[in-house]
Amino acid sequence: MTNQPSATSPLTPARTGPDNLRQLLEKYKPAFERVLRDRAPQFASSLLQLVNTSKQLKSCEPGSVIAAAMTAATLDLPIEKNLGFAHIVPYGGLAQFQMGYKGFIQLSLRTGQYKQMNAKAVNAEAFGGYDDVGDPIIKWDKLDETKPEVGYVFAWKMTTGFTKVVYWTKEKVVDHAKKFSQAYRAGKKDSPWFTNFRAMGLKTVVKDGLSHWGIMSVQLQQAITEDQGAHKAPEVVIEYPDNLHGSDDDDGPPKMSLPEPAAPKAKQSQAPAAPETATPAAPTEETPPEIEAPILNPFELGEKLIEQIMALRDADKIKDDQILAYAKANKQAGQRVEQWQQMSNSKLETLIKNWPHWIDNIRKHEAEAENEQNWGQ
Repeated sequence: MTNQPSATSPLTPARTGPDNLRQLLEKYKPAFERVLRDRAPQFASSLLQLVNTSKQLKSCEPGSVIAAAMTAATLDLPIEKNLGFAHIVPYGGLAQFQMGYKGFIQLSLRTGQYKQMNAKAVNAEAFGGYDDVGDPIIKWDKLDETKPEVGYVFAWKMTTGFTKVVYWTKEKVVDHAKKFSQAYRAGKKDSPWFTNFRAMGLKTVVKDGLSHWGIMSVQLQQAITEDQGAHKAPEVVIEYPDNLHGSDDDDGPPKMSLPEPAAPKAKQSQAPAAPETATPAAPTEETPPEIEAPILNPFELGEKLIEQIMALRDADKIKDDQILAYAKANKQAGQRVEQWQQMSNSKLETLIKNWPHWIDNIRKHEAEAENEQNWGQ
């Protein structure tokens, strides 16, 4: 898997700009069309307009802008700022993909398993404390968004009848921002934490509620993994430039480790210059141009990764439930993921990278369990 663009790659320009972005959009046009079909031109137009109106995005690596846009496309979420479903946000020279709370609600409703959902800022008059099992009491008729908020609530009802209400105080949201956002700690006034704190508070409580108590579709899992993430290009592993923890979910995925830098090549000793009377060397054949790797959208990449895991699994004679159990124990799979094929691409890549270590530990744990059983007998 290519982790860095080649020297001749069109991803090398330091600035995005409309011209460079148009070139990349043309290159990735087939990938966008596979995902969006006849809506691809409209999506491309929205992306160009977004970049043209943002000085910061124009300064981001072009490949990261395309990668963030591809994530939004595969989730089928619009990137217009005013809609609040998904955002492409500049940070440290990279374009991050960020979910909005409306985007999480939209992906949940698509599952057909949520009957009702509501997310609101809560003023002091609308908060009624907690009931005898610790669930928050919200006086819905007292909600008033014109008054200062003291917290944020997310409530939903499943088609099965299950209901849940999740409430975070404003102070808890602030503590969360301090822990997981470098931009907040640095006081970056252009960060969404300062430009639209209410939206970030709602997003935090919605994301937390769904990841802990909701039914997670494959799209929701991908959205949670990709949120606040950046790829230097669509084919490159995710990194979290604004979040040292890699996820703002305490039970969520750990930060993906970046590839080890290549070891510097040893300097070759220079051969002595040939005398002027030496016979000229025969002309060498022209080096054939490199063949570019096929551009894969996240779904196609996931299929390729699963094929690799299946080959490793069969070669090492490991069962699916062994993989999943170890993945859950190491927080590489959510507790509600029922099969390892549902894991996000970034976690599949990590699983493959660490496969030998995982297999050794799986077998070690099984041997210890067998020894304990024999000792008990």
